[in-house]
Amino acid sequence: MIRGTKLSQKQRRLLYYAILMLMLYFFLELIGFAVYSVLSKHLFSYAEFRSMRYEKMKVDLLEKVRHSVKKKSQSGKKANKRSQKPLREVLHPYLGFVYDNNRKDVSTHGFFDRRVIKNPNAPVTPKTDDNYIIGILGGSFAYGLSVSSSDGYIEQKLKEIPELYDKKIIIHTIAFGGWKQPQQLLALNYFITLGAHFDVIVNIDGFNEIVLPPAENVPKGVYPFYPRLHWFRTGKLKDETMLALMGTIALNKKKQMEYARIFSKKPLCFSVLANLVWRYCDIYFAKKKYLAEKRLADYKIKKNAQLGYESTGPSFHYDTNQDLYKDLARVWSTASLQMAQLCKENNIDYFHFLQPNQYVIGSKPMMPEEIKIAWIDGHAYKTGVEQGYPELVERGEWLLNKKVDFHDLTMIFSNNTEVLYYDMCCHLNEKGYNLIIDKIMNVIQSKYDKNELKSLKH
Repeated sequence: MIRGTKLSQKQRRLLYYAILMLMLYFFLELIGFAVYSVLSKHLFSYAEFRSMRYEKMKVDLLEKVRHSVKKKSQSGKKANKRSQKPLREVLHPYLGFVYDNNRKDVSTHGFFDRRVIKNPNAPVTPKTDDNYIIGILGGSFAYGLSVSSSDGYIEQKLKEIPELYDKKIIIHTIAFGGWKQPQQLLALNYFITLGAHFDVIVNIDGFNEIVLPPAENVPKGVYPFYPRLHWFRTGKLKDETMLALMGTIALNKKKQMEYARIFSKKPLCFSVLANLVWRYCDIYFAKKKYLAEKRLADYKIKKNAQLGYESTGPSFHYDTNQDLYKDLARVWSTASLQMAQLCKENNIDYFHFLQPNQYVIGSKPMMPEEIKIAWIDGHAYKTGVEQGYPELVERGEWLLNKKVDFHDLTMIFSNNTEVLYYDMCCHLNEKGYNLIIDKIMNVIQSKYDKNELKSLKH
């Protein structure tokens, strides 16, 4: 007869404490899940946090202010895997800037999206009878719509359209943080010229066009319609204070990326508490980055470090700030009209949406829990939204009169008290982007119902 091994008193005590700690951990996990779900008014979602972290796991050209390209620390070791390298913005001869193709989730043409792993030459994709190709254009909001909504949500909603049920849905994310018109127009023209085919183009923008030039270009004497940070990308900046501020911005961006990478690893990514800790840290670094960005926007370049024409572009003058906003809205709407006409000539259905923003007066009831993460009274972009968005709305009416399929989404959340914005700029969480997609798909569905889409007649 084999007797079972008896635990010693010390072992029993350790087992007791281990079980107690395990129960406490699961209790705290449950509390974290409940508190988050109550405050945000939607259930905690691992997919939502995973998508938000994916957006953060990148570094742009500002990182080179902080350090030069790293050399191999040990001669015998291989470099980091291609998919783990940080993203780096590079100049593009036509589009302003794209990402370096140094990772497998960056397409040959410099766009960041997990989908391109299976389609590296995106968005230059051959058209077949079996596929349906949609291009999503805009800035970081459009990028978030494409990659930070629920996994497969756009594809799922398109499949609900009977005519597309048997189609292979291909989504091309031709969106980039900081892009503003005419970059979307140039990108569409460029890729069509290269042989890209689209059944539908969804252009969702407006925020960058109206807030970035007054906050970034104009104070530095840079032409409003030049790409974002063009004056820095030319490599002619010599002002030490500005370089230091840009280094601070880069450092906090890097911290956001590092923390996103750490908390994306197992087992942290499966812990509710760990996800909430990451979110707190991300908000902390985002606020520090914002303060440096505000100082940078307000800073006047020293006389001995003035920028040359290659950085500033054409001279310009506006009598009032409102004149500037009117001109920004004019160029934005004119670029959209050109995109619509280009699509018409190429049998592409074009839809243009003005993105919502929390600083649009009366656009969303903001509860205290959302205000904490998505609102700053003195935000540099707030003034631009308040003064510039009415001009965009007015030019939207002009687009409608020009027969452009334009839709103003500024009031889409006017009766929604859920937490939808997840930062102080303009971006939405998973639920928020899903709601935008629902609206976009309803618009496309209505066109199918009326048999008005060109893609039905190819």
